[in-house]
Amino acid sequence: MPEHIINLTNLEGDYYSNHKDFFNKFSRFCSIEEINESQKQLTDEENDQLLTASYELEAKIIKISELIDNKLNLSPKKLQVVLLKGCGKTDAFALSGEMNYVFFDLNTLLKQGRLNSIPDSFVAHELIHGYHLRLSSEFDPMKYKSKEDKLLKYMLTEGFATFASQVITEESEPLVFWGDILSQTEYKNWLQYSKENKREFSKRINDYLFKDKSDKELIQDLFYVLEMNNLSKKRAGYFYGYEIIKEFFKENKLSFNFTYSELREHTLKYFELKGFKR
Repeated sequence: MPEHIINLTNLEGDYYSNHKDFFNKFSRFCSIEEINESQKQLTDEENDQLLTASYELEAKIIKISELIDNKLNLSPKKLQVVLLKGCGKTDAFALSGEMNYVFFDLNTLLKQGRLNSIPDSFVAHELIHGYHLRLSSEFDPMKYKSKEDKLLKYMLTEGFATFASQVITEESEPLVFWGDILSQTEYKNWLQYSKENKREFSKRINDYLFKDKSDKELIQDLFYVLEMNNLSKKRAGYFYGYEIIKEFFKENKLSFNFTYSELREHTLKYFELKGFKR
């Protein structure tokens, strides 16, 4: 197994001390106590299922890492990929620091019924986040300061990971955006909702950023899935970010060499937010 992949799904006891840096960062999602309690609730059959899936995911990570290296000339140095049985809150995420990590919580994937059908594009999406954090710190969510950062930089970060994962894996848009979570009909409904509500989101974004109006649910409505229901009305921000990035790379070779200042005007134009300055 390559050194940059750390598979913790078959370990028992206190293995946290050997990976203190990772678990310190991971604590924003799951505490050690939450992890231990969640693992106690797993059956022997589920543990076997998680272990088998982790080996399959390892192979997929190796394959996708090679594709990223070939297409974007990026080796996995200084990026560690951790597979673990977490507390089931988040499926995967990239964590920045002196050492950058990408983790996959197989317990979450199990709870969501996605463990046996993980698309290549999902793996690529998370690995790309890891590389992006290492190569372009201005897009690191931990360094966002302004409302604009938290909204537009985040949208572009997710849009880039979504678009780049499609280019690298050549998978279909439904898989790239949702894996196999949505049926064909549900995906069409989501796409239609995202397009039809772009003007309404544009108004909310405009008011939130430039008229300083409170909208506590805007970022949640654009990006988050807190409950696995009514999915056709969630994560429209991924579609908008994808479209902005796709248009930008029509005239530019796919790479990590872009800045927020280059993309800001593209973003304002996409939402028809004209004449606004910092």
